[in-house]
Amino acid sequence: MDQARSHGERLRSLLFHMLEARQWMLREDQVTEERSRSFYTLLLVASGDCSLYADDGLIPALEQSCFILPPRQRWYISNYSGEEVLLYEITFKMIDADSESVFREPLRPIHYNWRLFPYSRGLKLTRQLTAEEGQEPDSGAESGFSANPGMDWLNRRLVFQTLIGMLLEHNSEHITSGGALPSAERSIAFIEEHYMLPLSIKHLAEQAGMPQSQYVSMIKQLTGSAPLDFLNQLRIKHAKTLLVTTGDPLREIAKKVGFEDEYYFSRRFRQSTGIAPRQYAQSMRGSKKIIDDAGHEVRIPLSPRRIVYFGEVLGDLLALGVRPVGSNLYELGTSWLSEEDGGLEGIEDIGIPFRLSKARALEPDLIILSNMDERIYGEISAIAPTIVYNSYDSLLLRLRRLGEWLGKGEEADSFMDRYSLLLEDAKFAWKQGMSNGEKASVFICHRGRKWFVMGRLGLSELLHNVDGTSLTDGIQALIAAGDAYLMIDRQDIAKHAGDILFIPMPENSSSRETTEQMLRSDLWLSIPAVRRGLAFVVEESRWNLYDAISRIRQLEHLQSLIDRVHENRD
Repeated sequence: MDQARSHGERLRSLLFHMLEARQWMLREDQVTEERSRSFYTLLLVASGDCSLYADDGLIPALEQSCFILPPRQRWYISNYSGEEVLLYEITFKMIDADSESVFREPLRPIHYNWRLFPYSRGLKLTRQLTAEEGQEPDSGAESGFSANPGMDWLNRRLVFQTLIGMLLEHNSEHITSGGALPSAERSIAFIEEHYMLPLSIKHLAEQAGMPQSQYVSMIKQLTGSAPLDFLNQLRIKHAKTLLVTTGDPLREIAKKVGFEDEYYFSRRFRQSTGIAPRQYAQSMRGSKKIIDDAGHEVRIPLSPRRIVYFGEVLGDLLALGVRPVGSNLYELGTSWLSEEDGGLEGIEDIGIPFRLSKARALEPDLIILSNMDERIYGEISAIAPTIVYNSYDSLLLRLRRLGEWLGKGEEADSFMDRYSLLLEDAKFAWKQGMSNGEKASVFICHRGRKWFVMGRLGLSELLHNVDGTSLTDGIQALIAAGDAYLMIDRQDIAKHAGDILFIPMPENSSSRETTEQMLRSDLWLSIPAVRRGLAFVVEESRWNLYDAISRIRQLEHLQSLIDRVHENRD
């Protein structure tokens, strides 16, 4: 029996039974509790952008995305986008009719980002499932429900079957023909291969075998752009290559990539990039190829003027005198970065997760990402040359590499000289100020109510760099293994506690509340270091960051921590 046939037979034997459906609003700055259901969970993001953590893996959960999480999957959601997020959560179980047993296997090898088309219809069905009993769920709903509770639930389950059917139809890995989605995907592949031809919406829709309105909607959902916009983006992308690698006249380049004439080409190019084609060619001819930290070979400008940075170490760029036009600024308003000359002024907040639309509107000539998931690298790199920067490398390695990429080698050398001098001063101060044999621990609450003992990250890494013996043996082992942190149970904090404790107070309201509760708990007050007055709260936005600017300021202010230890010890 071949794989496709066995897959189809498995679907025929499965029964889908809805258990619960609810709508909930995730407020700004909220992190949910970690959840693990006994049955399947269907999540739909109706509006707003957030982040889904599944078994500690980060998955961008953008507006109109959809996920099916298998039984016993640990997951939670965080919202750092700056706006409320509307979600729908449906719990259901599956029964194998052949064996008359509960089915618990993942429906697909990869559970994230299921396609739902048309999304508007899927959302309408979902709203029907969450409507109050006996009430019309949506002015545009396909049918109302009965006031009879039994019939109401029967009708809801019929609606749920329709919703599940839409998901299975559009996500089966073995469907190779038939249906609107495969036709649209083939059309996209055709456009990518034949972008230089005189293509029209009418012709493409006919080729895909669907009405123009349906075709436009389908392509927009799959690519994020209307068909003609998607086509022009492809043409401009290929035109950029020709502008840099050839000396062809504009009319020849326009013709090669499919534009009718050079004037229309120039207008579309300027609309997309913000500059004229020849200006782009002039700026990019002074370019170079680099290998980024993820192994991508990327051609970048020698002197980029409009950088978008997304990651944890914005201060690395600022330390080299590079001010990006956009970055994620969540929780940086009270950091040392905000107190530098110019602060964060002029840097547009592109949000978390990465907002493609905001980044595109800034018209960057270079995008730098810290440790970006490869699944969305392709979408981001379509906006501008994109390089991945490993923010978990040591500070000096990071600055040296960034200086090479951005032509800021002298600035990097100057920074490293300054950092080395401050580090030597800090080593002397720590040695003079701390008693022999005292070991420190750093704990932080993140992701809502999760507790971590810190390793090669934040304040813990700083103390290790100042004195390699300053931390407990367990934390030293974490650092030696290259681990940034270790997630621990709340009850195990005492096991990891040293003679001196540091607790960065989180900016996130959920984590801050959890930390404050811990500091008042009997468990915390029973720890020997706490009883001796050697537990110190510091601000996360200053002491848990590890970018270049923050590291300089931490070294300059380390004496204040040493003084606090002395005062309490005495």
